[in-house]
Amino acid sequence: MSPNLRSTLLAALTAATALAAPCLPAHAAGTDPWVRAWGENAQGQLGNGSVLAQQTPAAVIGIARDDVRELSGGGGGAAAAANPFAVALLKDGTVKSWGSNATGQLGNGTTTAQSFPATVAGLSGVSEVSAGLNHVLAVKGGRVLAWGSNASKQLGTGQDTTNPYKAPIPVQSLDKR
Repeated sequence: MSPNLRSTLLAALTAATALAAPCLPAHAAGTDPWVRAWGENAQGQLGNGSVLAQQTPAAVIGIARDDVRELSGGGGGAAAAANPFAVALLKDGTVKSWGSNATGQLGNGTTTAQSFPATVAGLSGVSEVSAGLNHVLAVKGGRVLAWGSNASKQLGTGQDTTNPYKAPIPVQSLDKR
């Protein structure tokens, strides 16, 4: 396997490691309440407050398994632009994000990476969330919202721009009507 392909695969797998924790056997839930992640961590994508690789499962800061409705890992592509990150939809309808933020995919109004989960401002009442390559889609009240990279116009903003959107915006023409 070429070094570039290996790096790409590692980045893609790393972004998804947070997804493995909720799939633990039911007996583990009683003794370990935390969402856990492990692997490479150069962009803080493990959510443990550092950028050091983690060889064994470690708690994602402040995210208890019982509070999570959905977890989604994003990033991937060419190794130099892997941008691994994760989002969590909590049962209270809020969204937390962490990891790479090169294209605003954390929805926090910046392009600065963060190694710990933080709430996506202004979002509540969310029912679904999904991380893409370098963007996120969420459903709130039957309306689809998007943020992050718009390099291929994947956010559906109706704008002829490839600028990233650093905060959630409505996707044009997609609502519950």
